Amino acid sequence: MSKLLFVSFLAMGSAAYAQSFMDEATPPGEYIKTTSMTCPQVHNLIRKNHVVYMATPIYVFKFVSDAKYCATPFERAWDHWIVPTSENPSNPSCDAGTVCWHRRQW
Repeated sequence: MSKLLFVSFLAMGSAAYAQSFMDEATPPGEYIKTTSMTCPQVHNLIRKNHVVYMATPIYVFKFVSDAKYCATPFERAWDHWIVPTSENPSNPSCDAGTVCWHRRQW
């Protein structure tokens, strides 16, 4: 039971921490879709805001301009993340740069 409480507390803390990085232009639940922009627009948005939560057809990712923005102990930076854009929505071909990925703690 105590392990379940700890995991619940940890999940809430991680969500709150991630929420603190949300850009004002991207309120919770209203994510920008990569397929609604061109590849240069994706790059400019990430470069301008440093941290942007964007939705791909599969998942919502935390895109960052530098790996230092993957700040939690549970995040790992992955470079060269390929996403679909308006230029080619069915075939991901835009290298959006770095994404923060939650690694599993075993």
